[in-house]
Amino acid sequence: MELSRILAENEDIRYHTKKHWAVFVKAAIYFGLAFLVLAKAGDLYSKSVLLLPPSVLKNLSDEDFKSLPLEVREARKSVRPTVTADEPRKNSTAEDQRFISSIVITALHWTVRVVLFSATVVLGLLGAARLLSFFSNKVIITPKRMVQQDVLSGSISSLSLNSIESVCAYTGLMGSLLGYGKVIMITGSGQKVKIANLRRPHEFERELFAAK
Repeated sequence: MELSRILAENEDIRYHTKKHWAVFVKAAIYFGLAFLVLAKAGDLYSKSVLLLPPSVLKNLSDEDFKSLPLEVREARKSVRPTVTADEPRKNSTAEDQRFISSIVITALHWTVRVVLFSATVVLGLLGAARLLSFFSNKVIITPKRMVQQDVLSGSISSLSLNSIESVCAYTGLMGSLLGYGKVIMITGSGQKVKIANLRRPHEFERELFAAK
């Protein structure tokens, strides 16, 4: 939807801006972290298995070790299994201990997979949100109000200029160098409206007060 369609008659656009291209860098960082989590999934699982008490690995048989990661199989040299694949089960206690250890390993395996998968999804969504915000988020100032639109969600929010009591623009070191930052507007009722990663935030602040 074009922003001009929601404007009242004789309400013109005095200033128009959107997100800064720095959101691409932030999106790339999140995507990179997601890829790193996937790439290191095997190593993290191996290390988590090695953190288990030695008694857990000791109760596993030779056959059980074959299903574990290579790093764990190498580490087994310091752990002598109490049960071998070909050894007859002399008592039920050893078999029960082996079964419990197998359950612990399996539970750990799926726990690590679920945690890493969840972390990957969250990081991917955060990256996608920042990437798409460059194209979907628009901000305009008219003589009457400030309007922010998110094309993807279809949401449009507006704030009367008369209700805005203060505007603070924050850039930080990288924002000062690249020309982006965060703008926080506070209304008379105490409501805070924040717009992050905005291009030229100090210019937006000046234009907002100039339109009042």
